[in-house]
Amino acid sequence: MTPSELVLGISISGNGAQAVEVERQGDTNTLRAIDEWGTTFPNDDEFPKHLSAFLRIHRVKARQAAVAIDTTHLVIQRIPMENPLPDGDVKSRIHWELQQMHPEEPPNEFITYVFTLAEHGEEGWNDVLSVSVRRRHARMLSHMLERMGTEVRVLDADHFSAQTAMQVNYPETALEYVALTAVKAGRLDISMIRNGELLSYEYAPVTTRNDIVEKITAISQKHEELHSIMLHGPYLDEDLIGRIRDGATMRVEALNPLRQVKIAESIIPPDPPTLPPCRFAAAIGVALRRD
Repeated sequence: MTPSELVLGISISGNGAQAVEVERQGDTNTLRAIDEWGTTFPNDDEFPKHLSAFLRIHRVKARQAAVAIDTTHLVIQRIPMENPLPDGDVKSRIHWELQQMHPEEPPNEFITYVFTLAEHGEEGWNDVLSVSVRRRHARMLSHMLERMGTEVRVLDADHFSAQTAMQVNYPETALEYVALTAVKAGRLDISMIRNGELLSYEYAPVTTRNDIVEKITAISQKHEELHSIMLHGPYLDEDLIGRIRDGATMRVEALNPLRQVKIAESIIPPDPPTLPPCRFAAAIGVALRRD
């Protein structure tokens, strides 16, 4: 029998945190704990107390953790970069970009991951996405979880963790063109994903619920070739999901991160238990990451 492993998945934003425990055994994933609470990350002295209560009440046994941080607290840049570039030149270019955006912080304060979105070999450049997290935030989370007997194995952006949840729970999207859209109180994160490959990422500020509906409607009108718009995020509720569907000109689906995940009989539901599952897409997605 394939051995199982337990993973604590946590998604943290400036407004709230979602936490789950997932048991992974081969291709089978089982949800064993789920909850959420308010927070003011990264300046929340009560966060360890809430997390400790979650671990205790739900009898969480996981000793490895995967954490997804709200993109609002990260620095994400799409950069055209000459190809090929030596590794040292890539690092220098990323540092230069970070200094332009955050001159008050030294570039070495950031931990950066670089992904190639598209290669333009004949033109001699690549379309690159860099994702940077502040070292102090990573250290704070790592030390806090270590004190609770848990080791951080994965650190990711919430929006990209939701992409993992989509790919696991909607395998058919490997053959579709989807706009994965995170709906947050002041921001939309939008990834265009074709046949399972991330083509582009961008974000847009939003101020009201009407603004959210209008911007997603505009996406549906601009990209008529899309198969669907997939929504996730802790700001979503059934009323907002309905309004987005009414405005869009194509299929809109709220990402269900439990569509292909078993639910343990002993699970304690979140309060209220009617919260849409798409609120937990990042927490479940980061727990499902295998790389």
